[in-house]
Amino acid sequence: MESLAHRYAKFPVEFILVYTREPHANEGIFRKMDQPADYPSRLKYAERTCSELVVQREVLIDTMDGEVQGLYGGLPNMLYIISPQGKIIYHNRWADASEAEATLRKVLNKK
Repeated sequence: MESLAHRYAKFPVEFILVYTREPHANEGIFRKMDQPADYPSRLKYAERTCSELVVQREVLIDTMDGEVQGLYGGLPNMLYIISPQGKIIYHNRWADASEAEATLRKVLNKK
């Protein structure tokens, strides 16, 4: 997504990452991390994730009860494109930059 956000920086588009929860806490699949128990811990995890992944987008951090994640479907890596009018024009259950770019090209009439 960072590359996509960089390519579309001059367009009227914002790329925002909402840090929710660790999807595989204590499983050791990606990295060994506990589920954060409080907001300061979640903030530290978000900072670590952004540093490791070199995230340069705006980052919002979900509430501890996952309010935002719940409102948008509950999965940990979803992608939405929302129009300036607040209408969802694209949704994918797993963030896929190539599909998102195809939608952005259509919406922005970019070839």
